[in-house]
Amino acid sequence: MKFCSNCGQQNAKSAKFCLRCGNPFEGHKPQQTNSVNNSDNDIKISDRDLLTNALTTYEDDYSKFKKKWTIVICISILFYLFGSLVAYLVYTLHFKPKFEKQLVERYKKENHIS
Repeated sequence: MKFCSNCGQQNAKSAKFCLRCGNPFEGHKPQQTNSVNNSDNDIKISDRDLLTNALTTYEDDYSKFKKKWTIVICISILFYLFGSLVAYLVYTLHFKPKFEKQLVERYKKENHIS
């Protein structure tokens, strides 16, 4: 993120102008069409530059949002799979043998088998 040296507004890394005051960042010379009134001087910025700056900022925010939720969903799926695996192993290694043993003993008892 870039911070404007004029007003302190947080902007996207790829922003060419500050979203709040229109102050250009280093290395960009705006075309002269629209006037944005700054407290110290007037800065000429084209509509295209303003639109590009705004879209770039929102695209950066959306991509971060999308990336964050993709990670959250993937972690949730991994926890679900891990929990399912643990439940399966506990059942097959602990409960199933005991249950089968009880069934065999009950069958032997009912049928008078030693």
